[in-house]
Amino acid sequence: MPNPNEALPRSEDELELNPQWSGFARVPAWYRVEVALGGEDGAHNADSVQLRPEPFVLKRITWATTGDALADLNSGIALGGSLQGRTVQVQWEDEFTKFFGNRPMLVSSVFGDSNGFLDLPRGMIFSGKQTLSVNLSRLFWPGANETRATTLWHFIFSGFGLLRGEYQSGSAG
Repeated sequence: MPNPNEALPRSEDELELNPQWSGFARVPAWYRVEVALGGEDGAHNADSVQLRPEPFVLKRITWATTGDALADLNSGIALGGSLQGRTVQVQWEDEFTKFFGNRPMLVSSVFGDSNGFLDLPRGMIFSGKQTLSVNLSRLFWPGANETRATTLWHFIFSGFGLLRGEYQSGSAG
């Protein structure tokens, strides 16, 4: 009987190295979702990205916002963490799953503070042709002295596409 305290062998630990994908080539893949979020309390906006037709193994989600840069320029001091990430809630989903259910979470609490990330060590596999969506809601504008402005948010979904046979895009039939 396997010991649950032992690390899994690499081939079983990472989805893209599972024997079922042995006929596939691993190709680095990045998908960007860009959301422009208004500065007013309660602002909401969303955007999405269409995945390519081949299977995609998500390994990391990173994020950054222009809002923290604006706060740093106005105050003239370096920030300790993300003021914007601590005042904006996020939800992300595809057609099948709302990954946080119906309960949005603060960006910084999920993806780490300023310009942070969320690693998925085993990966999360998507079958391809799905749409990844990011929904943002501003609870309030951080700080009293900063001018409220629309902030640009980038979420980058990075990992590997799995290409079959000819090793060309869309060959995952």
